[in-house]
Amino acid sequence: MLQQNPYLGPRAFTREHRLYGRDREVRDLTSLLVAERIVLLYSPSGAGKSSLIQAALIPALEARQFRVLPIVRVGLALPDDIPPGVNRYLAAAALSIGGDEAIDRSLADLIVPSDQSEMDDTVIIFDQFEELLTVDPLDRAAKVAFCQTIGDLLRKHRNVWALFAIREDYLAPLMEYAYLLPSRFRTTFRLDLLGPEAALAAIRQPALALGVEFDQVAAQTLVDDLRRSRVQLVSDQIGTMLGSTVEPVQLQVVCYRLWQRLFPDGAPTGAVINAAALRTVGSVDAALADYYAERVAAAAATSGVRERVIRDWFDQQLITATGIRNQVLRGEDTTAGLPNQALLPLIDAYLIRAEQRRNFIWYELAHDRLIEPVRQNNAAWREQLSPFQRQAALWAATDRPESLLLHDDDLVAARNWVAAHPELVEQIDEEFLAACLARQAEIDTERRRERLIKQLGVVSAILAVVMFIAAAAAFFAYQEAERLSRLARIRELTAEAAVNLSVDPQLSLLLARQAVLIQREREEPVDLGAMAMLYRALATSRVRATFDLGAPVTALAVSQNERWWAAAVSPADDLAEVVLVERSTGQMQRLATFAINVSAIAFSPDGAKLAAVTWDGTILIWNTLSPDQPERLWHPLATQSIPPDDPLAVRFLAVAFSPDGQTLYTTGYDGWLRRWDLATRRQIVMGGIEGVPLRSLTIDPAGVRIAAASQEGQVLIWRMRDGELVGRAVLSGQPIAALAYTPAGTLALIEETRLIETNGEDSTVLTTFGTPLNDLYLSPDGFLALVAANDGNEYVISLSNGKIITVLRGHTDQISQTRWLPGGQEVVTASFDGTVRFWDVSDLQWFAPTALAADPQRGWVAVGGENGRIALFTRPNTPARPLLHHTAAIEMLAFSPDGRWLAAAGADAQVSVWDVASGRLQAVIEHRARVRNVAFSADGSLLLTSSRTQALLWQWQQSVTRPLTMLDLSDRFETVITGAALHPTQPLLAIVTRDGLVMVWNYRTAQTLVKTVDERANGQVRFNPQGTVVVSESNEGIILVRDSATLNQRDFPASHRGGIADFAFDPSGTLIATAGFDQTVKIWQFADGIEQMRMGVDGLPVAIGFSGPRELVAVSANGSVIRLPLNLDTALDLAVMRSRRPTADECVRYQLAREDASLCQ
Repeated sequence: MLQQNPYLGPRAFTREHRLYGRDREVRDLTSLLVAERIVLLYSPSGAGKSSLIQAALIPALEARQFRVLPIVRVGLALPDDIPPGVNRYLAAAALSIGGDEAIDRSLADLIVPSDQSEMDDTVIIFDQFEELLTVDPLDRAAKVAFCQTIGDLLRKHRNVWALFAIREDYLAPLMEYAYLLPSRFRTTFRLDLLGPEAALAAIRQPALALGVEFDQVAAQTLVDDLRRSRVQLVSDQIGTMLGSTVEPVQLQVVCYRLWQRLFPDGAPTGAVINAAALRTVGSVDAALADYYAERVAAAAATSGVRERVIRDWFDQQLITATGIRNQVLRGEDTTAGLPNQALLPLIDAYLIRAEQRRNFIWYELAHDRLIEPVRQNNAAWREQLSPFQRQAALWAATDRPESLLLHDDDLVAARNWVAAHPELVEQIDEEFLAACLARQAEIDTERRRERLIKQLGVVSAILAVVMFIAAAAAFFAYQEAERLSRLARIRELTAEAAVNLSVDPQLSLLLARQAVLIQREREEPVDLGAMAMLYRALATSRVRATFDLGAPVTALAVSQNERWWAAAVSPADDLAEVVLVERSTGQMQRLATFAINVSAIAFSPDGAKLAAVTWDGTILIWNTLSPDQPERLWHPLATQSIPPDDPLAVRFLAVAFSPDGQTLYTTGYDGWLRRWDLATRRQIVMGGIEGVPLRSLTIDPAGVRIAAASQEGQVLIWRMRDGELVGRAVLSGQPIAALAYTPAGTLALIEETRLIETNGEDSTVLTTFGTPLNDLYLSPDGFLALVAANDGNEYVISLSNGKIITVLRGHTDQISQTRWLPGGQEVVTASFDGTVRFWDVSDLQWFAPTALAADPQRGWVAVGGENGRIALFTRPNTPARPLLHHTAAIEMLAFSPDGRWLAAAGADAQVSVWDVASGRLQAVIEHRARVRNVAFSADGSLLLTSSRTQALLWQWQQSVTRPLTMLDLSDRFETVITGAALHPTQPLLAIVTRDGLVMVWNYRTAQTLVKTVDERANGQVRFNPQGTVVVSESNEGIILVRDSATLNQRDFPASHRGGIADFAFDPSGTLIATAGFDQTVKIWQFADGIEQMRMGVDGLPVAIGFSGPRELVAVSANGSVIRLPLNLDTALDLAVMRSRRPTADECVRYQLAREDASLCQ
């Protein structure tokens, strides 16, 4: 009998274990490292970098006679007694190599001992190198010093090799330090998750090594099950598809548990694992569910957080109602309601993964494949809860309806259970019980009223009164029934709007508008949930015009002057039409109908010509002003009879004009790039690969190079001046559907499901999708990419980090082509659903926003980013003006009261002041540490800044700054000033510190007027415009309002689930707006705390401000700048402009004629 289990479960492989399924990667990585000396290894989280290094790479290197040092971790915890000023990364590296006694020694001495005259070839491996970025993220000087030390060592000692292993989502920020290394990380190696074949080997070979046959069919079934992903289908449903990869940890967990169940006492020699055996031990879902249950219980025991809290967190925060993954932002003590001490064991168990963005940490479920096991296991576990707990959970999950509240005997039983089991009661149970008690009090009051009426009924005179009361009660009951019916209808429409938001935002907006109108037209208070949904749909719906061409659209083009757009449609098989539309008039001309498909179309740079290429080898060129008779050119073989044995030989696939418009370039199935002189009608073959189709081509912005991509994953680059081939690269061998030049001169391209950037030698996968990709186009500034996908969605991607900025939804079939209009304000998409749609993207920023300032008098808005960029919006419907100076995140922005100046506080320890009209930098104020706050005084003569323990006041006059005074809190241990504000009329300064100190200080007398300590206080602080109160954020998701003279707190109900991201006063001070991590902005009457409005936004809000007396502006984490009108009627009018009419099917499905019959006529 064989006792050991050959699978490791969630543990990492070490050199004592054999790693299966990675033979090719080990061989390629070893050869690459030996040959190139310095290699950057990157991969998705959980791909198994550490296992590959420990179990395979190190033994392979040692077999080649390399001396491999202990693995280095730059994020190791350091001893408490380490001297101040020590570079923590160098110290951690020394600790990794030599232990505690080596922490004071230099790396050079540890790696290259001075007592050895001849040193062996040595390899140093930096694992989890993203710790350089995540541990003390703002200490850039230490990072530079560390990289400089490593770089100098590698330059001096040519017999030292280095491997840096990092998660791929940290690649972009790491490149900031690449210049310090000899190779600048030129040589990279991507370790993907396990492909299907590798996963098969990882399943079968460990069993075979112990003499157990793992049947091929059974193993394949297991692989297919493990790589299933949940996707949004064009039918609006959530479905599953086979992905291209398998998570190694999940594979090991499932196989480990299957082995334990099949062979609890050891496997007999010659045993076989087949499909029947798998069925006897349960499904993959069961194995993953058991593992989830085990790890959650362990996390509860380790962290002291109750298991129910953790399970509820998975269900309610990490998985959406539609069954897809959701991300949550880490809070100071809790993350979306879960105490932070429970996160680490869940990460270590690979149930969740963490991702750092903009110095914030986000968490999500580790893989789609865990969704159903988690939900099923949680549902089964909840069956063990008490009836009271189950009812509370149901009440919370269904938007807390009154109909689910307990009363009478059921409530008595619930209270008894709570009293008997206080240790099991969670916050949601307490809220449910409180709601039940309140409802019981209402019921008791009503019953007492009924008893009184019965007692009075014996007197005949009272009978008349009773009859009158009964009639009135019946009338009021009827009115109440009508109100409840309307409310139910409103919530029905709101729920449908929420469901459709991620599929068809225009339909969502239509439904949300109808929900609001039900009460608005009766002059009733509008349901806040419906209002929030209306604003969220307004922020999400970006369609500005839709043209229904009645047939699948296969090609698209827009002229550089934006006067024209054209499309090719295919109304039937082997039939195509080209339409030309003038944008200003909307006039559409159908230029031609062909008995063959049109492959591609393109405008000349001046917009005077439109070219189309077809499957039968024809090129047609129209004059856009008089397009009656096109000029025709033909593929050389098309002038003869098309070869019957190769009908594809003449098929064109792509077309482009030269920058001067005098030359046309085409590619086709024959594999050749052809150049056509339009004046002489002559063509020459520039080059290509015979018989390998060239699917796409692009010309660089300078008009110097032209690149074409092949069906087999090759990229060829020619110099346009003389047609010389100057570059060739081979990627993965997959077809490349589209490519485009970036401002850096690299190529962005799409192959199957991946967006890739390549310089011809090295390639980086920016984003991987769960659906095939069809087209790619870059924004005019080259920072953003449009990716058209088979799922009917258009993805806007940041090329700096591969993150999805936003998704343009609404097409009901795959998008064939996409274009970004030259002005940068709009994009246009063409789809097989027969429509061409124009989308507004004028507000999108390619960088991650961190700060916002708004000028309510002029409507100006400034947005700062984590990369130090500032985008200044001063004119409507025009691109933002970039302001470039800072090298680290913008912490805060402020306009001067007269709108002349814009001040920016940066994490690079600088404050910059800009002239708004000219966009010129006027002044830079240096600080000693990260600057968190900046503000002008009410008269514009003073400038306030704060940095760590100091708040500084500067005289500001005509670009000249002069220091006036300083509040220094450096005597308070570990104090950090998080918020600082100036009083509007008095010489007072308010501050809030991270440890909860709230202080009002007179900056003329340098006296503290009043102070208090409240551990809940943190973040920003502001005076209201009247100066009567001080308002600060808290770590409890509320705002704290205090009298500015006494700091006595007054109750204020403003709150958000998950916490408050920002708050702002309107110019009058009568309203205060709060933005929360629940993706809403709420408007409160400041005097009484009554919520006036609730507005949903697109993504998590980062900052807000008032850009006008009746307009709020918010910037979201996805980079969108959203202007929200406070006038609800204005919002309803915008909804009409941005939505569409419902289809007949939608009218029936949502019963829209009930409220407005004209909608469905």
